[in-house]
Parts: sequence; C-alpha cells; structure tokens
Amino acid sequence: MIYLPWYLLYIKSPRARRTPEDKLAISYYNMGFEKGRIRGLAELYPDLREHLMNIHDHIQDLMIPFQKKWYYCRAMQGSYSIKYVLPALFPDDPTLDYHNLDGVHNGGEVSEMFAKMATMQPKELETARGQLLKYQDIHKGAEPMESFEPKKLALIRIWQILKEYSDYDHPLTQDDIAQHLENDYGIVIERKAISRNISLLKEAGIDIESRRAGSYLEGRDFEDSELKLLIDGVLCSKHITAKHSKDLIDRLCGLSNKYFRSHVKNIYSVNDWSKTDNQALFFNIELIDTAIDQKLRVAYDYNKIGIDKKLHKSSYQVVSPYQLILHNQRYYLMAYSEYWGNMVFHRLDRITNMKLMEEKATDLQTIPGYKNGIDYKKLSSAMPYMYSDEPERIDFVADAGIVDQIVDWFGNDIRIAPNSENENQVKVSVVASPNAMEHWAMQYANYVEVLSPDCLRERIRNSLLSGLKKYN
Repeated sequence: MIYLPWYLLYIKSPRARRTPEDKLAISYYNMGFEKGRIRGLAELYPDLREHLMNIHDHIQDLMIPFQKKWYYCRAMQGSYSIKYVLPALFPDDPTLDYHNLDGVHNGGEVSEMFAKMATMQPKELETARGQLLKYQDIHKGAEPMESFEPKKLALIRIWQILKEYSDYDHPLTQDDIAQHLENDYGIVIERKAISRNISLLKEAGIDIESRRAGSYLEGRDFEDSELKLLIDGVLCSKHITAKHSKDLIDRLCGLSNKYFRSHVKNIYSVNDWSKTDNQALFFNIELIDTAIDQKLRVAYDYNKIGIDKKLHKSSYQVVSPYQLILHNQRYYLMAYSEYWGNMVFHRLDRITNMKLMEEKATDLQTIPGYKNGIDYKKLSSAMPYMYSDEPERIDFVADAGIVDQIVDWFGNDIRIAPNSENENQVKVSVVASPNAMEHWAMQYANYVEVLSPDCLRERIRNSLLSGLKKYN
C-alpha cells in the first residue's frame, strides 16, 4: 500500500527542503488510466487475475492531493499537471522543470519526435534520443496530467461506459458511472451532471432505460444471439487464419458488453479449429475488389498442400476476376482464364503472390453462358464442388430417406417423383456439373444410382471398380 502523508509537509512552506524520497513520491501517476489497463490485462490473462487485481487494489493515486487542492501554491498556476507541480514544489532544481528541456516538453512533442526518428540521420537521431532520455529522467513513469480528459467529454464517455458495463441484468447507478468516469478516464463530475448527460443521450436517440436500480443500454446494433451467429461463422470459416479469426471475434465481442465477451471466451478456442495459414487472404480480397472495380486482370500463384502440410506452387494463373463466392465454407474466386478459355473457381486460401495486371479483363457478358450475368442460384445448385465444366441434365434414382440431403445439395429447383418400380426410392432430375456429380454419386454410392447420361454412368462404374480393386 502506498500512503501519502508527505504532502502535509508542504502546506506551510512549499520551499522547505525535500529529500530524494520526497521527490520520488511526487512522480505521481495517472492512476485511472493505469488501473484500467491492469483490469484489461486481468481479463486477458485469467490465470494472473488474482495477482494483477491485487496490484490494482493497492494502488493509491498520488495526484489526488493536488487535484483536490489539499495542497496548492500560486506557482502551480491553478493546474495539478506534473509540469506545473514539480517546478512549483522544487523551484531550486531546474532539472525538474519541463520548460528547461530541449526539443520535447510534453507528451505530444514526444510522440511527434518518436515518429520522426525513423527517417533521421545518425547524428540527428542521437540528439533526439538524448532529448527523449532527459524527458524520461523527469517523467520516470509519470503520466502527465494533461492526459486526464476534460469534462466536456463526459457525455460520450458515459455512453461508452453504459455500452461496456451495462445491460438489463447489470444496471449502473450514478455512483457506478462516476467511479468508471474517474477510474477509466480521469473525469470527476457531480451526480447531477451524470443525470443531465444521460438525459441528453436519450434525447439524441440512444436507447437507454432507467429504473430504480440504475440505467443500462437497452438497444444495440446487434443482439447477443446475432453476434454468436457471426462468431460461429468466423470460427467455421476455414479460409480465415486463426490470428485473423481471433481479431475478428474480439471486435465482434466489442459490439456487446464485457459480460458477453467473457462468456464467449469461456466457450471458444480459435486454435481448436482447422484454419488456413495463408496470411494474404484479406490483402487478396482487397486486391480482387480493386481489380473487379477497375476491370483489370490479376496474376497469382495457385497452390496445393504438400505432405509437409504447407502450400506449394502448382501453377501460375492470369485471369479476369468477376466475383468472390462463399461455397461449402470456402471462399472461391470466380474468374475467366484466357489461357484455358473457360471459367475457373479457385479457392482463395490457395492463392499467393497476387498482383494487379495492366491488361483489361474480358467482359463477362462476352463469355458463353454468361450473357445475362452470373446466376448465383445456378452456381450453388449445379456446381456442388465448384468444378468449371458445363452443367448438364442428370437423372438418378435415390433412396427416399435422403431426399432432404438431395435438396440441401441441389436446391429446390429439381424434379423429384416417386419411383413406380420401387416404392422406397424416388426419381430425381437435376442440372449439374458432370465432374461434380461423379464425386457426389460416389459419396452417396450406397443410396444413389445415376441413370443418365450414359457417359457419366460409365465413368462412375469405372471409378467404383478401380476403388474396389484397392480393397480386394
């Protein structure tokens, strides 16, 4: 525990002699900010929570005596900023006066100089480094009081506090809000001011409910159930890396309150899901959007996974991109290959080293079968495995018990009729990719028999015979 008996020594004589220990004590902190960060760390690392919160609960804010005007002298010029308090308490020590520094005198100038150091020449860099170290010697971990926010920001901070900490089951009293304002943002205002600000937020259309137990944010952009659906979508999207998935989930959790976030973290672990390692996915999405917008071709390496479970280049592609399609939990780039003269569907998580080309893309409507644009319904039903061959009419018989699965794969625009020769079967007619249908029929070999076209039936027969030889 840190105590503050030393401030009483200076009430009568601000020029009294101070010891080095006194000077160290006056290097006070913006404790509201620091405690907020410690609480954040405690949430991120539950195994360290007890230790971190023990530190949090034993911190005392050394700014309070000056903020509350328990100690004041004219030289402080009405401020409790460390930049005014230090030289006022130690007028005979010029090393404690920020105004005597060269180059940097406050946090803003420190940030500006630090940003410029990346482009400085060696001699200039050494000078800047020395100036920053001198600033640090005075600062010694102290957070300048200018970082405490002005009261005029209380309105937006109250809204953020309600958003972060409240819901129907966790209403906040005015005292609760006042404590969060002071601890998180260093803003100290009266309860009446909090009430006025809540009224202003309601008048501005913020859906805040108030009852005897306190106030809470009732309306949000997304319900918790909707956020859970979005998080599930991120988790099961194999084309998104584990790191990007975690970042997206954290941002989605930020749309609710802290209670929702802790609940989600107890349920999900991104690393338990099978995810791609391709870090270029989101960059490629932006590049493809640019290419489609500017009607340009793109070039990239198309890869396959090797026995080392890493991507290895299998071909170099130059194509005209038209659309990104989400299918079977995978992202595909739909594009026209001028080299092969047909439409291709390439998995986005298999694409690397993508770049824009100067050549103009082929107009989609000039490609056979796409005069009227892209038929997304046809794509989802006719190409269950995203093969690029031309869809054909395919007839087959299937066990009646898998009709729901047939509809799941091929949609509602298919013909299904009873099989007069077998009451336990149905006759089905679909328009689909023969290549995709071969794989689908093999998958359902125990329940499906393809009747036509004959060439597809023969291909399936040969594949089954080939597979049978492996198990003889």
